[in-house]
Amino acid sequence: MAAKRHPLPIETRAEVIELSKAGKSERQIALQVGSSKGQVGRILRDQRDKIENLKDVQGNIPNNLKRRKLVDIAPKYCEIENACVLFLERAKEHGIPVTGPMLRTLALREAENCNIQGFSASEGWLDRVKRRHGIHGRHLSGEAASANKVVVMNWMEQIPELIEGYDPKNIFNCDETGLYYKQTTSLSLVMPGDACHGGKAQKERLTLLICCSWMGEKVKPLIIGKSTRPRCLRSVDLENMSISYKSQKSSWMNGDIFSWWINEFESLMYQAGRKVLLFMDNATVHNIVEQMEFRAVKVVFFPKNTTCSTQPCDAGIIQTVKLLYRKQLHNFILSALTHECGKVDPYKEINLARVIVWLFRAWRDLKPATIVKCFSHCGFSKAGDIVEPQQTPLLETEAETLLSAEEEQMEIFPPVVEPEELFDKVVTELKDQLEEVSIQAIAPTEIITTEDDVAEIPNNKQVLQALETIELYAAGRGDDEVLGGGFNLAWYRQIIEERAHMEATQTTIEDFFKKTSL
Repeated sequence: MAAKRHPLPIETRAEVIELSKAGKSERQIALQVGSSKGQVGRILRDQRDKIENLKDVQGNIPNNLKRRKLVDIAPKYCEIENACVLFLERAKEHGIPVTGPMLRTLALREAENCNIQGFSASEGWLDRVKRRHGIHGRHLSGEAASANKVVVMNWMEQIPELIEGYDPKNIFNCDETGLYYKQTTSLSLVMPGDACHGGKAQKERLTLLICCSWMGEKVKPLIIGKSTRPRCLRSVDLENMSISYKSQKSSWMNGDIFSWWINEFESLMYQAGRKVLLFMDNATVHNIVEQMEFRAVKVVFFPKNTTCSTQPCDAGIIQTVKLLYRKQLHNFILSALTHECGKVDPYKEINLARVIVWLFRAWRDLKPATIVKCFSHCGFSKAGDIVEPQQTPLLETEAETLLSAEEEQMEIFPPVVEPEELFDKVVTELKDQLEEVSIQAIAPTEIITTEDDVAEIPNNKQVLQALETIELYAAGRGDDEVLGGGFNLAWYRQIIEERAHMEATQTTIEDFFKKTSL
């Protein structure tokens, strides 16, 4: 097996070029830099080719290609570049974001201090610096920089003592998060020459509270909206929905709502005869629990400014739920623009009833193994092995695929009015059909049918509309077993979606040109 090639660092390659300019032979240079004669020869030939190419076709190549040819050449302003890299490392230690204009300003100051003439800190120079050092832009991760590592380590050492005497299934964590339920992304693919203009930002916001146990048990979520009685839920019993709903003028969590929720949670645990440990952050609205007494719940607060490292919900549970929700949203938008030829504005069709169904699906599809891994990541461990559910953990690559709306094709569902009435009608029709089948089985007779007597088989879109209506009704009535596929509704829905995708006809460019009579 041939040995792998090890390219010389850029500093050594620059030294080879300088030694060659000084008149030394390739053999002398190879001995001095500790390389082979052949490698030195290749470096010098490449350098000569680059110079010749720049001289011969200087006016015939784009500027970006010229910059690429110069990337591998030793930097001209090493002092300035090193100062910028050092500044970037110091800013990273303090969690301070650094932008391109900041580095260019720093470079100009450094050039002035070093009496360097002719340096302009252009965009091209900054681009070469970033490529040489592998610098690229990223989003800073919330509170991670402000978390005190010593406090986090001390907290994790205290966890075994705090959870002593509690079974992992009785250790819970709750947390709130904001959900912009119509928002997708600010990035978009565009055609060449198209202006990148978006519509009005979708800023409709809900507050979502989730709670789950160390072993993956999931409590009914709570959402907080602005309207006391949303119009799309006017015929629904809000107290018995699959997801609890409360209202606040700014759709924020407040003391009254949180005290109601924790009392409901405590009542649920007490009726089940359980003693549980509930971990939460020290948000101001949570301080109300210090004035409350519980029979079945003991509340423990995480240290301040450490929840990014100590709270399981912040370790990936909330992010996964949002990704699963966004998958539902993307599928809906994709269907609206595909099957309705862009005639329907998808955002106008999104109401709270649909959001409740999508959130229920996201919460249902969250794997218990994901919750277990998030608890373990935050230091929850005790004596004895904890058996994880036999499911594949959610990996980062899987989380990325959740955003792929092209994997599933769904039909557009129109707004449903009075789902209870339509559901009752469906049930009545099914009963009538069953009675007719029973009568025919008891006294079979010769039946002559005509084309008018044969019932038309509904198409995929009609069936999906009916299933959507049933799902909205089930969410409003708290029939979790229906939404969860208790009688194969979820399985049948998946079958119909696959049929709709397979039977969909792809539009070609010829479809847009039709013959017209003169």
